Amino acid sequence: MNMESPEKTFSKVPDELSSAYRLIDSELEQVQALLHDLLKQTSKETEEIVRYSFKLGGKRLRPVLVLLSGKVAGAIRQEHLYAASALELIHTGTLVHDDILDGAQFRRHLETIHVRWDSKAAVLAGDYLLILAILMITRCRDLNAYQIVAEACRATCDGELRQNRNCSHFEMSLEEYQKIIGGKTASLLECSCELGAYFSGADQDRINCFKNFGYDLGISFQIVDDILDLVGDEENTGKTLGTDLINHKPTLPLILYLESASKSDRTEMLDLLNRNEMDQKICDTIRQQLIGSGSVRKAKEYAKSILENACQKISNNTQADRNADQAAAMEALFDVARFVVARKL
Repeated sequence: MNMESPEKTFSKVPDELSSAYRLIDSELEQVQALLHDLLKQTSKETEEIVRYSFKLGGKRLRPVLVLLSGKVAGAIRQEHLYAASALELIHTGTLVHDDILDGAQFRRHLETIHVRWDSKAAVLAGDYLLILAILMITRCRDLNAYQIVAEACRATCDGELRQNRNCSHFEMSLEEYQKIIGGKTASLLECSCELGAYFSGADQDRINCFKNFGYDLGISFQIVDDILDLVGDEENTGKTLGTDLINHKPTLPLILYLESASKSDRTEMLDLLNRNEMDQKICDTIRQQLIGSGSVRKAKEYAKSILENACQKISNNTQADRNADQAAAMEALFDVARFVVARKL
């Protein structure tokens, strides 16, 4: 089987992250090799759809967090590569399923799997990727690592189920919203940073510091994703936008708007949000209200403040015993954090 190059398998690395990714370039190539090695046991039909799914997975954020956290905490070992590969497989599997639920037509400028094939194939492909992740993480031969990954998967599913149960509940609290995104998005980023520190042999206090950083990064990431879904540009993001409004999902800009709006504006907004059919005109009206009221700006500032605090905490916790390589890896982690909140709207 011919091995595809990283550029063909994964999305192009943004310029803002190129220096950060160069620090772990050889390790990322090893992660890619592990992912492709798994395909040797699959049928031709399965290999085609799984290989295609790798192209939808994005910027390898979870493997990058495992590897950079490992470098900051100590040194990268073989277990880091297994964990990074497993988390990329889990993430990709959840994307395939999410695209079905959201009715998304494209991702990374490519047709989603349920569009290119069909929903049955997409469900099975997502399941297959999750099984591959289980096979990969067992290579670590570490029960504690299995439990950390299993808990992250549990939290991810719980967050998605919470979100599904709360569709059209636009007046939810900020606390409930954070519980939802803390599960469905932050849990895997939390797990990535936690395993990075764990496999480097860090003590539990240091592991918890990385774990908390990953969680806060995930919260900020999802808030910005929610903003992009409302007011982003499909050409820039490469995926179907507006699905949150269509699927009646509460997001932070909407929650902030409804908290501060006058009674009449609030009633008007809820009437728009609760329409059974959300056409383009209604979506545009909602967007303009959210932008004009400052709710989008406030949501982005909230995401930025969370990450700034997270970066300060992890910097303070790890500064004393950092060498030059660890300091460079820490700066790379901060580059990732800055990119998360600065993605184009």
